[in-house]
Amino acid sequence: QAQGAVIASGSLLLNNRVRTFAADDLLGLIATSEKRFGISDAGAFSARLKQIFDKYATLLAPPADEAAAIALLQSEIFDRLDPETYGLE
Repeated sequence: QAQGAVIASGSLLLNNRVRTFAADDLLGLIATSEKRFGISDAGAFSARLKQIFDKYATLLAPPADEAAAIALLQSEIFDRLDPETYGLE
């Protein structure tokens, strides 16, 4: 807002159109991934990716503060990595 951007909340119709567009776009992306890049079962891959995204979007949603978010990512991701394989300490 300080830079002149207009902040507006979308109506239910706009939100529905965005979701419909995203779903249609995903179908095209899945087809392209399988045909062009040889990714087998791109539909299952994208569904799993969406589950992971939704999980972290929920866990990191406001009012999560920076310290809480860092602690969450540390325990959920970095603590599970093998230090010898990834060179983390």
